Amino acid sequence: ATNRIEYLVAFNSGDKAKQVTVQTSTLSSSWTALLGSARVTSAADGKVVLNIPAQSTLVLKANKALPTVTTSPKVYQTVRTGNNSIRLGAAIRGMDPGTVTWAVKVNEGSWERVGTDDAGTYSMDWDYNTDRVSQIQVGDKLTFVAIYKNTSGGISVSKPEQITIK
Repeated sequence: ATNRIEYLVAFNSGDKAKQVTVQTSTLSSSWTALLGSARVTSAADGKVVLNIPAQSTLVLKANKALPTVTTSPKVYQTVRTGNNSIRLGAAIRGMDPGTVTWAVKVNEGSWERVGTDDAGTYSMDWDYNTDRVSQIQVGDKLTFVAIYKNTSGGISVSKPEQITIK
């Protein structure tokens, strides 16, 4: 986020107004409605209560910049195997809306980028043989790392986790 301003977009396709509480990373800030009508202020913990009219959209812009991140928190990853796919997850302590990129090393090969997620849930499914020139086989050892990049440019790398394809 080069301008370090957070935006919220909320949709309600239902026939009734809906109230939702949303976690933001911009603490104690008022928000300007860019689309729709709303008076919103985030609490000291970053939570915002939105009242979204039926069949409408709200787009809000924080009036305060995201806090500058001075250290990058540890990133913790999870790796779960499935049928020709692997579920990758990561967890970060803190509220900075950074990104997580996963990398894999197959056996003793070079590191390859798997994918990136910028949603706070930080997860993805990797169909590991889709579009690969060299197919991954039973018995191959895959080593994963999750790389977290915060909005100030800091980087954290998880501990490697290795699995064997069965």
